[in-house]
Amino acid sequence: MKFSLLLSALVLSTISCAYNLNERVDFDRLQCTPQPSAIYDDVQNMYYLGWFDQPFDIIKIHCPLKRIRKKRWQYFSFASEKHIIGMAVIDLKYACSFFIYDFDVETGELIEFEHNGVIINYAKLSSNSKTGITTYNSKRFDVRIENHLNLGYHTISFDCVDKQGNRLNGNLIVYEAGEPLVNSREVLPKMIVYTHQNSMYRPEGRVVLNGKEIFFNPETDFSTMDYTIGLHTYRTNWNWAAAGGYASDGTKVAINFAKDIGRGTNTVPVYWIDGVIYRVSNIIFYYPDIDKKWIIKSPDGAIDLIFEPIGKRAADINLLVLRTKYTQPIGYFSGTLRDVHGKLYHIEKMIGVAEEHFAKW
Repeated sequence: MKFSLLLSALVLSTISCAYNLNERVDFDRLQCTPQPSAIYDDVQNMYYLGWFDQPFDIIKIHCPLKRIRKKRWQYFSFASEKHIIGMAVIDLKYACSFFIYDFDVETGELIEFEHNGVIINYAKLSSNSKTGITTYNSKRFDVRIENHLNLGYHTISFDCVDKQGNRLNGNLIVYEAGEPLVNSREVLPKMIVYTHQNSMYRPEGRVVLNGKEIFFNPETDFSTMDYTIGLHTYRTNWNWAAAGGYASDGTKVAINFAKDIGRGTNTVPVYWIDGVIYRVSNIIFYYPDIDKKWIIKSPDGAIDLIFEPIGKRAADINLLVLRTKYTQPIGYFSGTLRDVHGKLYHIEKMIGVAEEHFAKW
């Protein structure tokens, strides 16, 4: 009873805090990506906002007075029963960053590699997620992501060494699977954020950590991709969760929930059932203690999950012009997802990640 009252209060609170900038945009209706595939229409002098069926080719976000505020990143994770590897190349214009980590599910050991730059920009981001190349090159980090979605895959190679002598290198192919999440919205007047994400991808390849081989099999393992570009607010806070796996009946399922902390609708909570993408207008994250059980629900009941951490990553980075603090628990999702016909898909211990992130950038 107490939890029901608390959940109701959280729903009302998030709805009352909902952003009105996008109130004329129907984010629950999937739109066909316009042709030519450009997010900005020069003839109508407008951005295309909403939820689209395919990623855009041309993502030009005009920001003559706010160019330094533009952020871009490309993120991948690769998950098997025994390992989760996550990585991201991040370009903040005035700073750049790269991280990659391996979490051993069986032992709980976490090994991380990270590099940040302020004066020299080591990050080069592809102009879109469909074609082009993303790289991060410094003295100890050599990273290359090639986007070939016209052929249905990405290729990823990396060779990273930290100051303690740990070494992580690998070559992977990540195959496209499932319908994509393509979303664009206005976070402040004339400040657009565009994202292309998918948690149904399938990884294949070998990674070597300090001589130990780690293999990923596209028949059993899952990958998440996130390509984001836009003008975020100076203070940006969010919760996020992503995972892929199997329901109890063998159906392939995946989740990718994102929500600005303290705001309501027009966020990006989606999930996949057998490759079909479903979107809900709101999602609730509830966790009195970030290291313990999380409750993740949608008000309409389509999502009803418990997340139980078994490890975590955390950082508090202060580069003067940038401050970012995050905690990213790694653990298991259990519960149910519901399709459009009302059928429930039961999930038991699907490995994935969640996150609480606060940034001033």
